[in-house]
Amino acid sequence: MRALSNFPLEIFGDRSEYPFDEILSFGPANGRRAGDRVFPYDIVFDASRQDIYELLASLPDGFVPDVLLFVWPDQDPIPSKLEQCPIPTLAFVSDYNLALPLYLRSWPFFDLVLCDRPGLQVLGSLPFARVEPICQFSFRPDVHHIYREPSGKPIDRDIDICFVGNLNPQIQRERSLYLERLQALSGQHKVFIGSTPQGEAYGRMLSRSRITFNRSIRGEINLRCFEAPACGSLLFIERENQEIRDYFEDGREVVLYSPEDLELKLKYFLSHEEERAAIAARGHKRVQQYRLASHLHGLPDLIRQLDRAQRPIADALTTELGRGELQLLTWASGGPLLSPLVKAVQRAPHSALARNQLAVAMLARCADQVSPQDAYEHLAAATHLDPSYLPARWNLCLLAEQTGQVELRKAILSDIEQILSKSPLKPSSLDGFVLPLNYSSKQREQAGAWCAAQREGFITPVEALHRHWLNQEMSQLAAAEPVSEQAPLSPAPAL
Repeated sequence: MRALSNFPLEIFGDRSEYPFDEILSFGPANGRRAGDRVFPYDIVFDASRQDIYELLASLPDGFVPDVLLFVWPDQDPIPSKLEQCPIPTLAFVSDYNLALPLYLRSWPFFDLVLCDRPGLQVLGSLPFARVEPICQFSFRPDVHHIYREPSGKPIDRDIDICFVGNLNPQIQRERSLYLERLQALSGQHKVFIGSTPQGEAYGRMLSRSRITFNRSIRGEINLRCFEAPACGSLLFIERENQEIRDYFEDGREVVLYSPEDLELKLKYFLSHEEERAAIAARGHKRVQQYRLASHLHGLPDLIRQLDRAQRPIADALTTELGRGELQLLTWASGGPLLSPLVKAVQRAPHSALARNQLAVAMLARCADQVSPQDAYEHLAAATHLDPSYLPARWNLCLLAEQTGQVELRKAILSDIEQILSKSPLKPSSLDGFVLPLNYSSKQREQAGAWCAAQREGFITPVEALHRHWLNQEMSQLAAAEPVSEQAPLSPAPAL
């Protein structure tokens, strides 16, 4: 079986380890950066500008792929016309808790979506042809190992407790509370909490750490679950994690903690070095079985079961919107970034959703290349096209706030309050990006609400979030000092 991948799988191990006879990768000319290394692609291909047929035509003679792999397609653009791809197409989806709104219309592009176990209820409720669980994380053998002195002796473990990772409290609210608890131990123990560049510096930090603290965001097994044991550090992970027991045994290879016993267990293992080292050593031995290739060994059987005819067929508007939304936070830029959403508006000029998504892309990613007035006009048009459409009103509210137009902001909030008084709202009234993006608290909240809506089968969590935003805005206005008004923005064009 031959695989064509948008991700250089050799980042996580030699290609010969994977369950494919041959693998080729495709991507931009500057390669894929992973920590302090850049991995080149076999085929130089700009998915933001080229279509699937151009990709297939660029393959070497004799290479006919049996499957097309897209690893984390919210990070790298997908080629146009992917919905027409004649070979099975797979997507590995990870951070849906932050990016689900980007995926809501991506179902026409993939025959199989692979995610962690907690994601089955979320992604499985969308119209994808098939969703299956898989572990898509591992460690890099060239980076995550026990580092040694020139003499061959392992480097000293001079850090008692370590956490290296995302410290943004807007994204990791629960984790940040636990990190405060770790920091409180710094008077008695050497604690490191921070960020280190991925690559050797990160691997060395884990190799210096007696205990590596971890807390997942979705109850999933994440990269750190493999990286820490690979570096010989004792992994601490939350007891309620839904996947960790599939890979490690509590008290023998890792330590599971609860909110009530975290400090107690940390202090115990820091004062019982032989026991700590023995568990860490067994974890280090166990993790060698969990290279990324080992997680994918069942993939060929899944691929053989796929029926291309089962992939849902979507209209042109949905595919243009889906591609434009999915690539919004990728490296695509300028015209290629906006092109699918421009086409969506051209196909459906009376779609409030299409106009809102285009305006958000213009403001969030292309503000230095387009006129803000053009974006404003799309948002204003969206509110006229659908008087109950909330995302465009929230985006206009932000523009009014940024330009100091208090009265306009109040008027928009009054409209929002009137719309929310007519509960329950249609899903179409709530569907659309709300600024700011780039993993802001608002984007995290929006993604979380849509995840809850998919799990529950009701739009109520999204509607409740809009009420929460309204209460926040009204409280801010009530507490704010009066500011001078500026000239109002131009009215929306006649439709």
